[in-house]
Formats: sequence, C-alpha cells, structure tokens
Amino acid sequence: KVHNPIAGPASYSEEWYKIRLFDPDRKERPFVFGASEAAAACNQSQYSSALELYMEKRGEYVREFSQDQQHMLDMGKRLEPIILDVYEERLDVHLTRSLPMYFHPVWSFMAATPDAIASKAVSPENIVEWSVDAKSTNWRMLDRSGESMERYGADGTDEIPLTNLFQSQVQMAVMG
Repeated sequence: KVHNPIAGPASYSEEWYKIRLFDPDRKERPFVFGASEAAAACNQSQYSSALELYMEKRGEYVREFSQDQQHMLDMGKRLEPIILDVYEERLDVHLTRSLPMYFHPVWSFMAATPDAIASKAVSPENIVEWSVDAKSTNWRMLDRSGESMERYGADGTDEIPLTNLFQSQVQMAVMG
C-alpha cells in the first residue's frame, strides 16, 4: 500500500500558524499537532509540558522564550539553508525545500513540515526519497557519557535528544 501524506498550508504562512491552534468549528481537523510538538504532547519535552501545549493550542497560554532560547531558534532558522546545502553536497542528493505542512492520511491530527525531501536515483528506474530535518547544535549539547536524554552523544552514535527523536518519529509516520 502506498502511503501518501496530504499536503496542507505553506510553511510559516498565516494559515500554517492558524491551523496549529484548536478550532472546534473546523470539522476536518479541529486540532493539529506538528512533529515538533510531539515530545511536549507526550510530556517528554524539556521546553514545554503537555498541559502547556494543550493551553497553547486553545489560545489560553502564550509561551515566552528567554533571550537565549529565542537566539537559538533564530540561529537555527538562519543556519538551516547552510546545513541543507552541506547535506545535499555530502550525500550527493537532490533536495526539494520550502515544503508545505503535511498531514498523516489516517490520523488527521498528526502533521509535519519537513525541512526538505531528499531524492537519489539508485538506478535509472528507481528513485529513493526521504524527509530531512536540519538541526544545528553547539558543544553545550554534547554528552560524552551518552546518559543524557536531552543532549547528543558522541559522533557516529544514534544518541540524540529525546525531543528530536519524538519529532523524527512523527515526521516519518506522516511522510510514510
């Protein structure tokens, strides 16, 4: 069976922001949880609790970021194109960027906005595609012991922050 995610609004558009809020009058999708909210929805985020996310969706809570948190968010957005350029070069793939929000074809509340879709021809008749999420970090996020669920392990390991793991799992589910 082919898994086809449903394309939604353009990323960072007015509609993209609006659909992320709870709307009881919206019959098809009264609430939507994006991949980046997955850890908070499961109460596994160091940045937000499930209750805060619920209240934010209902418009009853506005999350305020510290100056450092806002700086890191801004830097991540600025570095994303560079990270994707390097990824494209190193893996010798083609990236499609500026993607819309996508919805899971079965669970309408589940959404993801991948940073890119990579494609590579493994043979003339076979093109493989996968979603890509660009992340930037610094030495403060490194945990050499591999014991922290909120930091990255040593290079070459699959030790990533729990919030990133939740995000990638939802993104993979949505994108098939």
